[in-house]
Amino acid sequence: MRAIGITSVSLILIASAFSAIAFQPFTDKEEIEIIYRFEKPVISNVGTEENPLFSIDIPGLPKTNREGIPKLPVNPGKILLPKGKEVKKIEVEIPKKIFLGRFPAIEKGGKVVPLTPSAQIKFTNDKKENSLVENVGVYVFRGYKILHLNVYPVHYDAETGKTYFFPVVKIRVWLQPSSYEGGYRGLEKDRKIVERIVDNPEILDTYGPVKDSKGRYQYVIITSERFKNYDGEFSFHDLVEHKKSIGTNATIVTVEDILANDSFSVNGEWGDNNPNNPFYQSPLYGSKRIFNDVQARIRNFIRYAYMTWGVDYVLLAGDADAGNQEQNIVPVRYLFADESSLPLSSSYEAMDIPSDLYYACLDGNFNYDGDFHFGEAPKFNSIANVDEADLYAEVWVGRACVDSEEEIQNFVQKVIRYDNLFYDPYFKEILFLGETLGGLFYSKWGGDYKDVLEPYIPEIYHLTKLYDRDSPMHQWNMTYYFYRLNQDPPILINHDGHGSPTSAMRLNCEEILTLTNEKYYFIYSHACLAGAFDNYWPPVHYKKDCVAEYFTVETPHGAIGVIMNSRYGLGSRTSIFSPSGALDESFFKALFIENIREFGRANHFSKEDNIWRINENGIRWVCYETNLLGDPQVALKNPVLSVKLEISIMHPVNGSYLYINDKQFYVPFLKVPAIIGKLTIKAEVNLTPSSILEEVDFFIDDRLIYSTREEPYEAVWLDGSTGYHVIKVIAKTRYNFTASDQVKVFRVY
Repeated sequence: MRAIGITSVSLILIASAFSAIAFQPFTDKEEIEIIYRFEKPVISNVGTEENPLFSIDIPGLPKTNREGIPKLPVNPGKILLPKGKEVKKIEVEIPKKIFLGRFPAIEKGGKVVPLTPSAQIKFTNDKKENSLVENVGVYVFRGYKILHLNVYPVHYDAETGKTYFFPVVKIRVWLQPSSYEGGYRGLEKDRKIVERIVDNPEILDTYGPVKDSKGRYQYVIITSERFKNYDGEFSFHDLVEHKKSIGTNATIVTVEDILANDSFSVNGEWGDNNPNNPFYQSPLYGSKRIFNDVQARIRNFIRYAYMTWGVDYVLLAGDADAGNQEQNIVPVRYLFADESSLPLSSSYEAMDIPSDLYYACLDGNFNYDGDFHFGEAPKFNSIANVDEADLYAEVWVGRACVDSEEEIQNFVQKVIRYDNLFYDPYFKEILFLGETLGGLFYSKWGGDYKDVLEPYIPEIYHLTKLYDRDSPMHQWNMTYYFYRLNQDPPILINHDGHGSPTSAMRLNCEEILTLTNEKYYFIYSHACLAGAFDNYWPPVHYKKDCVAEYFTVETPHGAIGVIMNSRYGLGSRTSIFSPSGALDESFFKALFIENIREFGRANHFSKEDNIWRINENGIRWVCYETNLLGDPQVALKNPVLSVKLEISIMHPVNGSYLYINDKQFYVPFLKVPAIIGKLTIKAEVNLTPSSILEEVDFFIDDRLIYSTREEPYEAVWLDGSTGYHVIKVIAKTRYNFTASDQVKVFRVY
């Protein structure tokens, strides 16, 4: 959800120390307090003895990366505001100031420059104390307002080299009533997510009790009437039934039905010009037509589905070829961003970027000043110093760029087959691809950037690095590469290298069509324009689909999904940090640290994890361009084989019972069940997942009498010698899991 205002921050220097708990409980006061405590910085010389260059780090904190500005530790604060409140002002108290020393030179940010200060407290490199706090803004996630504050516990005076450390920083947020509530649903699942995000989860109690409601639908497919009516093999109806089979209620809604419903118009119940719309934040400026186009109406429907149905996942099932109206099935919204000093060019660049972020983030109208650019940073908002974009996702969005029934088949069958594959050794395989980037980058080797991600990968995985850096003639082995893509695929491919709409990862679109793999991989790539699904290669539109589309819908092989750039990927000139790398790293953090395995949700996490630096050069750009082409609910498979298997004999019951031709009688003096005549042995199997059951075997004294794979799990025992016997049942699954149960009985005759 977008920033709804930027407030002033005042700084109070206090000479004496204070003591307080980390969070002051909120009891409907007019302010909340939060205290941040920091470990002592670690200062090291990363230069030489002759030319020292110092690095200042605090364990667990990231560092800023703004061109020419000292790189200092920053704590990205996320403060939950009470329900019904907004920020009036912010005060900062500093009880103690520690002199660390005088350092003539410290690391400065690389070729990534700040676009605009996002608050009245600016990050500076002079000796002013007000560089301590930066107000990024208030953003809303599912009705929960989150204040983003960057706290800088180290201050560096560039003129004198004096460096100071603030071990404790106390934030006091003064509050006032707010009329804006946002898309609050009061659901337990929403609250659990917020609890993991914010620094002060105790404020959650102000939002009242929550309910554990699944809702009518969790997943909605938005497509055309034609594609909804397709009923051939692997249709969207098959996808809906598949979702139901895994416990997700799903439905299909057409663009035509959305456009015919006035509730989704600009003045309708869910429209941007209706103050009663729960997502309404500001009046419309300029022409209302730009808020009433197909994109706006689809987004308004998603608001309805999210609030009314309980939807969490949205699949945009249609291509968005801007230059071909017949194939512009689910149009994309273009969001405005700029950047400077892209390694391939020293010039400044501004562009409207195709971004499905618009459909995921539902607060506000994304165009505060009503011009022809949506999603502008505060710098470009001509009316107020407000971020036009909403950056927290209410729903997790993916796109199937289909423009034919054949492409529907390709997409749907891959989702179903991938989901239904319970376990395979390839779930442990990860492939890193690193190309030669060229001399304009901090490192010419893409592998150096990929190595930054390696620490995130758990030891159970097997990582293969295919780097130009490490290869003879500095080009990776193409024979081995094709072998891995086809015969021995990984579950996850991560790539850093160059690209275009028609080629990436050293593959052109025609070569992608030759892939034969039956086990699908997920791809994350930094390549420029490989995800330009609007068929735009600046400065012209073209007819051919992009690489991302070829991997996902043009073939029944290839990828289960991709995250690729719809415009230029952004590298770096003077630092291993890069804007594209920042989101890539957060994506890996989602998968392996936060345990967010679903690709759609992990993609949005990677953007939200970087809100604190949204106004650094290039971050907004890459947040907009990293679209998921794939099913947002599809998840990275578990590399650990985990099966829950139990089997129990339900009949005969182990106890004081007599069975005469299957009829049960209670006889208190019997020590074990007694059997006369026919006995039906009945077993119950509890197995997750149920699809891997191979057979249930029935034994009498280790002699197999019956085997079955179908319910009911029963076997008939007709005769046997008088005396004691052991009835035993064994359930067997794929991957050699077994479970058994047995009961001792006495057969009379």
